[in-house]
Amino acid sequence: MVKVGPSILNADFAHLAEEIGKVKNADFIHVDVMDGHYVPNLSMGVPVVKALRKVTDLPIEVHLMVSNPDRFIKPFAEAGANGAIFHVETVANPLQTIKLMQVNDLVKGISANARVDIEKLFPFLADVDLAQVMTVEAGFGGQAFNVNAVYKIQQLARYLKEKKIACDVEVDGGIDLETGLRCLKAGANVLVAGTTVFASANPAEAVEQLKALKP
Repeated sequence: MVKVGPSILNADFAHLAEEIGKVKNADFIHVDVMDGHYVPNLSMGVPVVKALRKVTDLPIEVHLMVSNPDRFIKPFAEAGANGAIFHVETVANPLQTIKLMQVNDLVKGISANARVDIEKLFPFLADVDLAQVMTVEAGFGGQAFNVNAVYKIQQLARYLKEKKIACDVEVDGGIDLETGLRCLKAGANVLVAGTTVFASANPAEAVEQLKALKP
C-alpha cells in the first residue's frame, strides 16, 4: 500500500491551516525542519508543529535537516509530532538518536542525503521504522528528481529483503506521478510530495493520484 505525505514546505504559509485542510486524505503531514547549519536554509520549528497539531488529526512527521537532531526530538514530540527523521551523517551515535525517538514515542526514521552512500543506513535499519532516501539534495524545495536515487532505493530494498527487516522506504524530493512510480517500482512505499500536491489546482486529487500508483 502506497502512503503519501504532503510536504508543507511548498504550501502557502499565509494560509497553512486551510492548506492542511485540503489534504485530509493524506496519510501524514511532512514538516521540513532546517537550521541554517546542516543545510543553508531556515524553515519551520516547534511552534509550527504545535500550531499544526491543533488543526489536523493526521500524523505529523518532522524531517530534521539539522546539525544536532538530538536536542530537537523531545520538543517536537511534546509539540505533537508523531514521527521524526534524522540524517545519519549529522550524528556521532545514531543508536543514541534512535533511542531518544523511542523514549519519546516517535516513529523512528533515518535518512541519508543525496550525496551520502545509502549503505551508511544499513547498520541501523533493524532499529528504525522508516528509512528515507533523499531524491534531491536536502534543504531546498522544488528541486528536480535525481535519477541516481533509483539505484539507492533498489539497494536499500534489496538489503531489507535479504535481512528480513520490516521497514518503510520513504522517498523525498522531486516526486510527481512519473518519478513516484519509478521509486515505487524500485522498492519504495512512502512518497513525500510538496509541489506536486500544493501547486495543484486540487491538492486532494493530487494525493489520490499518488496513492493510486501501482508499482
